[in-house]
Amino acid sequence: MLPEQTETITRAIFNIVKEHGPLTVAETWKRIKEVGLGGLTG
Repeated sequence: MLPEQTETITRAIFNIVKEHGPLTVAETWKRIKEVGLGGLTG
């Protein structure tokens, strides 16, 4: 994974938690899937 991709994914997850948190890990994964954030497997 490229550093730019890592930064994009990190920012997206941060924004999800900021907007919807606090979240459990399962809830976070659900939100990630909803926004279509690709490239993550676990």
